[in-house]
Amino acid sequence: MVSDIAILSGSERSVSEDDTPGSDAALEWTLSAFEAALGDVRVCFVGAASVPDAVERRSDGAISRVSGPGSTGDVGALLSAPLTETTYVCTADAAVTPAVVDALEATAGDAVAVDPTAGETRADGDLAPAPSAADHGVATVETAAPSTDAPEALGAFAGVAKLSPERLDDARALVDEGELSERDSLAALCAALSRRGRGPQSIDASGRSATIETDDDLARFVLGTKAETLRRLRPILDRSRIKRPFSFTVAEWERSRDEVCDAVRALFEDEPVIVRSSARAEDGWERSHAGQFESVLDVPANDRAQLVDAVDRVVASYDGNPDDQVLVQGMVDDTVHSGVVTTRTLESGSPYYVVNYDEGTSSTESVTDGTGEELRTTVVRKDALDDGRADLDRDGDSETPAFPLEKLLEAVREVETTIGCDRLDIEFAVSRDDEIYVLQVRPIPAESDDRDRSVADGAVYDAADAARESFAVLQSAPPQVVGDRTIFSVMTDWNPAEIVGRRPRALADSLYRFLITDDVWARQRAEYGYRDVRPHPLLKSFAGQPYVDVRAVCNSFIPASVPNSVAATLCEHYLSRLERNPDLHDKVEFDVAITCLSFDFDRHRNRLATAGLSDDEIDRFRDGLREITRTAYDRTAADYDRIDDLSERYRSLVEADLPPLRTARLLLEDCRQYGTLTFAHLARSAFVAVELLRSLERTGVLTADQRTAFLESLSTVAKELDRDAARVASGDLEWDAFVEEYGHLRPGTYEIISPSYGRRPDSYLRPLVDNADEPEPGYDPLSEWDEALIADVEDELAAIGLPADVPAFVSFLKTAIEGREYAKFVFSRNLSAALEEIVAFGEERGLSREELSHVPISDLFRIADGGPRTDAAAWLRSRVEDGRRTQELANAVELPPLLTAESDFLAFDRPARDPTFVTDRTVSGEVVPIEDADVTELSLAGKIAIVPQADPGYDWLFGHDIAGFVTMYGGVNSHMAVRAAEFSIPAAIGVGESRYEDVRQLDRVELDCGGMRIRNR
Repeated sequence: MVSDIAILSGSERSVSEDDTPGSDAALEWTLSAFEAALGDVRVCFVGAASVPDAVERRSDGAISRVSGPGSTGDVGALLSAPLTETTYVCTADAAVTPAVVDALEATAGDAVAVDPTAGETRADGDLAPAPSAADHGVATVETAAPSTDAPEALGAFAGVAKLSPERLDDARALVDEGELSERDSLAALCAALSRRGRGPQSIDASGRSATIETDDDLARFVLGTKAETLRRLRPILDRSRIKRPFSFTVAEWERSRDEVCDAVRALFEDEPVIVRSSARAEDGWERSHAGQFESVLDVPANDRAQLVDAVDRVVASYDGNPDDQVLVQGMVDDTVHSGVVTTRTLESGSPYYVVNYDEGTSSTESVTDGTGEELRTTVVRKDALDDGRADLDRDGDSETPAFPLEKLLEAVREVETTIGCDRLDIEFAVSRDDEIYVLQVRPIPAESDDRDRSVADGAVYDAADAARESFAVLQSAPPQVVGDRTIFSVMTDWNPAEIVGRRPRALADSLYRFLITDDVWARQRAEYGYRDVRPHPLLKSFAGQPYVDVRAVCNSFIPASVPNSVAATLCEHYLSRLERNPDLHDKVEFDVAITCLSFDFDRHRNRLATAGLSDDEIDRFRDGLREITRTAYDRTAADYDRIDDLSERYRSLVEADLPPLRTARLLLEDCRQYGTLTFAHLARSAFVAVELLRSLERTGVLTADQRTAFLESLSTVAKELDRDAARVASGDLEWDAFVEEYGHLRPGTYEIISPSYGRRPDSYLRPLVDNADEPEPGYDPLSEWDEALIADVEDELAAIGLPADVPAFVSFLKTAIEGREYAKFVFSRNLSAALEEIVAFGEERGLSREELSHVPISDLFRIADGGPRTDAAAWLRSRVEDGRRTQELANAVELPPLLTAESDFLAFDRPARDPTFVTDRTVSGEVVPIEDADVTELSLAGKIAIVPQADPGYDWLFGHDIAGFVTMYGGVNSHMAVRAAEFSIPAAIGVGESRYEDVRQLDRVELDCGGMRIRNR
């Protein structure tokens, strides 16, 4: 049987997207509710507004128009429609659940109206075991006596009614007699019928109907407790399934346990069920309280003892509210995937689907509770799903089917459309037959979602598309660079993600480019004997995010003596190797490119031959690497000595009486000429030194313990900091002198808003003094290595053409590794002082640190040089706003850490990474994220610090007796890896973005460095 539905949209009731954004979604919801309850429906739309899509798909041409604006209302619209049968009538802004439609159909009478306030019955059916109670509830039906006062008889009107042809005739008569006007509302019609004693009867729809006026109204109507939401969605959704829900309140459980248990057993029989929390405070619009309440899996529905225990555990996790609910559902059979989708990013509310799922377990909770071992994260631009541009294919195997990403996102899109909300957090499971099950739907809470997004979705898409086009253009190489293609990385070589962050502000980004990545990086490589790729800058920006040109890096690691044809083959080999192993993008110098002649070079011969090099070409490449290694060996001591030149010039500059901006420029020019270039040379030598040490271990000459002991023996700046802290504690060094020496350090070396140690000495430096220990005697390899080991080292040195002089070799290793840390310590003094001079300049013009952080250094140099001719302060403020907009856009656009194809700008997997674990110890503790925290308020003793970058400015952490730490970025040779090894502090360096976010959400973790695992504890 086909049921008629009339949708009323009189000319005074708009359903246009601009005027009532939620109304089309409300119509979609209500019509779906009618279809779920009645089956086939025939829709007649009556109104002056444009026909909504929800109606167009169902109308079969049954559309009646009223004339222009103001000409009619609901009554006139209804009477103009060609209606001859009993008709369900609803206004365009009404929303009801299928339970309401069931009640309308079941209620006999010529006129039945929906009353949203008649009582407070529960949507889940008050423990009734029948399927209707568990599916979508039983509505209470009330018969209203005729009354001369319709509002009192009806109580209120929800905009939905059922009218027979006779009552429609009565309506026409009421208009003809002048008791009604065509411009009257449907509520007025019901009142007029009531005055004539012709109904309507009312049905209770409390909690199951709403009037939709804004975007959020429908979503706030549908999204209730976990149980209420799933019950309302279950009969509506087509692209996914929801297991049959049954719920009861804590009060009902305490009052009638036996009845509840009987109802569960009758409904689920011998099926295993999950007993879930459904608290009133859970899944709210302001806070989610995710993970705070208990759920119990695999409970036999017919085992009363286990069921009672499970419910009691859930109730015990609540805070005592008797109205909190407990939800019981059948378990999803044969789960192969499970996870969570957010329909916008949590950080910025940007238009991306973020899918976090587990490929390694059948558990439906491994993502949410952090226990999954094979978690994956996929990010998909929402508009890419619409036009099919994104590559959504995922591979499977004989054990686990391919993850049905496209099918999942289509199901998620249906949930968004149905609810009329695109800020959702949806838990799901996928069965072996690719059936999508929705386990939970909740709004992204206000504490996570930026409701006042300053960047429109269209601007995000435009920026990402512009970045994609730039990527395509950059595939062509300039003449001085070989290679037919390139890829881009945030962590390769000079790793901007570690040093300035993924989305640096304009000043920090421009300073890093000026001091290193525009020219210094390539100049250093050329002076060292590698290919000269100048004037090729290392960094390229995509949507405001800095990436390293990996092709340029690969070129710059090839000896200049190697012919172009061999260099091109090597470059393509390195790019392909990185593409196959994206987790190596922060280890290119060690595990992708071959940058020096190690003691075990011959292990590379097979892969070089496979890449297409002949034996002669490999030998020529080996000879070039020998010269590079010899250069490192010969120049390192002189490079170390040059560091002091910068220190001497620094003193004269800071004592000169110059304007702040002029001083800042001179400090930075000196820093580039005498500081970062020397640092770059020493950093390259340190990489060579570490690779030589690692190859001695790989060849079996050194043990892992001997290599570690050597690294721990080094007298780095970090060690000197600790020694000086101990001297302050013992009274051998003045506090002021200590602050003067180390006060220029800051957690963000290039960031003007990051406070230096000198600005907050009691927070950053005092804990180092308070927790200082007398340093242990250093390890001396020359006294610890026996004659046989020394002889073996001499043989290895001679084999690669280096002097067979172990003391000279040890001196090189120490000078290179210690020199890298010392050079950075010295050049960062210039940089820090320049930042403070820029602050002084800003203060003179009323500009804050935050405002200055958005101004690129080139603009400040322009002012230092006398321009612009207009008001400098006003011009700077306009540049601040430009920088802010760029920063906001960068924060909104999601990109992967490795860009290998144009499709990466549409959808990508955040790569799982193998971090560098330091020590073999196991520790556990409370997780404390550091990035945005106020150090003065932190209590870190015995805790696991979570740090995005492995920057030396975070050395202050080691004064707080931390149990261990985890970094998002950083590699085996990063500062914090060296630091952790020096002090035997358990650490996981460079866990990657996806895993970092997972760990960041946990309360406690176990850091098992020996087992190379991070686990939820």
